[in-house]
Amino acid sequence: MKNMGAKKTELNELPRISDRASFLYVDHAKISRSDSAITIHKAEGIIKVPVAMLGVLLLGPGTDISHRAVELIGDAGTSMVWVGERGVRHYAHGRALSHSTRFLEKQARLFANRNSRLRVARKMYAMRFP
Repeated sequence: MKNMGAKKTELNELPRISDRASFLYVDHAKISRSDSAITIHKAEGIIKVPVAMLGVLLLGPGTDISHRAVELIGDAGTSMVWVGERGVRHYAHGRALSHSTRFLEKQARLFANRNSRLRVARKMYAMRFP
């Protein structure tokens, strides 16, 4: 198969959510992929955005997005939200699936046992109300 750009980013290589820009709103544009960035094609020109540095991509009216761009967004752990003009209405959203369920499994194990469930509840209350 033909090489389609940069290699897929490993989970430990992605920036922490606190290091990312919170969101980017795009409307009336065509979004595609170029290596490890998305390219936004508008009448004014083309902009390259490193998608791993975004927390959320807000897609406004008139936005077309390619499958390859969505694949990159999912791999980078960036959420997508389809919104109305200027982000006023929320129509739908998509977020990358977690790479692991270990925290969910641990939470289910702690919840399933009465003693551990009460121990966790006491610890959480102690954190909130010293």
